[in-house]
Amino acid sequence: MKVIKHKDDNKNSTIDLEVNQFATMSSKEFRSKMMGLTPETRPEVRSYFSEDITRQSVPDSFDARTIPGAVSLVRAQGDCGGCWAFSTVATLETIFFMKYKKTYKLSEKHLIDCDGFNDGCDGGTMDAAFNYIRGYEGINARKMYPYQEFRSRCVAQKSYNRPIFITEIKGFPKPQKEKPEVVEEMMKVATATYGAVAVGIDAEYMQFYGGGVYTGPCTPGINHGVTIVGYGTCEKTGLPYWIIKNSWGPEWGEAGFLRLYRGNNTCGVGQMASVPIIADDIDLTRVPTDDQVDAS
Repeated sequence: MKVIKHKDDNKNSTIDLEVNQFATMSSKEFRSKMMGLTPETRPEVRSYFSEDITRQSVPDSFDARTIPGAVSLVRAQGDCGGCWAFSTVATLETIFFMKYKKTYKLSEKHLIDCDGFNDGCDGGTMDAAFNYIRGYEGINARKMYPYQEFRSRCVAQKSYNRPIFITEIKGFPKPQKEKPEVVEEMMKVATATYGAVAVGIDAEYMQFYGGGVYTGPCTPGINHGVTIVGYGTCEKTGLPYWIIKNSWGPEWGEAGFLRLYRGNNTCGVGQMASVPIIADDIDLTRVPTDDQVDAS
């Protein structure tokens, strides 16, 4: 396998490889089951962050996981190419908590079954899902619409919605048009400001990633939706990195997270980054908590 050969050839590799739950999958099977991002179907993003955002002062490191309630448990998409739905939900859960200090567990299954802008387990994009949620005036609670590893008939109900009112979706300039380090500095400020950024990456050779700062190899395309929830610099190697929440379960990587090299668009991390902007005036008192809703 190419990534293992890369590790063997590079004695100074910054990552660890391990046998995990994907050990019995061929690389082709892994790619078809675990990656469902379809960047060619991404809707046009009409609003962009400007380079002015980099004038804001943010800490040298940020980790939303250290804020109780800000980052939910790592989930597993299983045998379904719904990474885009997991990235959408993870991004919204963290951004919503950072804004309102309220924890909502949201339903990926709602998106996989009902989002007509995307194609369920056969692929999609986070921006299309954000557009769907914007039009649907929220997204069902996970408890009311629990996850299953397949697409089925839509049974979403607005009465089960968590009020995630998206006012706009803001993107970033493409790294090809701006220097990658400038774009990623903008993403860094957005991460510290909002708590999370939805991104697509090339995960082709991450099957056996077990820890460390991933610097490659990468292919030219992007195929997997994930969520940035922090950034920092490795004390051991001095390498800057993104903290990325994945949807391959807590057994993979660093308890389900990836540290990806930050600063040169590694694995396409800056290609389709975006932030859903949530409304300032949501009335949370009118919405029952999960425990107050009858799931029967």
